[in-house]
Amino acid sequence: MLKVLEWIIAGVLTLAVWLAAVLNVHSWKLSSFGTNVVLYFPVIAVLIFGLTSAAIIAYRVSTFRDCPDAAKELQQEIEEARADLKRKGLRL
Repeated sequence: MLKVLEWIIAGVLTLAVWLAAVLNVHSWKLSSFGTNVVLYFPVIAVLIFGLTSAAIIAYRVSTFRDCPDAAKELQQEIEEARADLKRKGLRL
């Protein structure tokens, strides 16, 4: 199964349970705190998703490896390209 289908199924199931709780389909007896948690669940979920995404991006940026060999190779290719363009009459 495609990953996107898994996410869609999980989202639809979560939405169904949330709507059942908000619309009080099963006559659940929730405290005022429980009612607030259910009502604000989408906002809480988006905040948690955003914080998790920011933490993952920050971690991956901080552990990004430096590649000095690749940098030297790229500089050499740039110099070769400049020399080739000069031979063809383009001034930089």
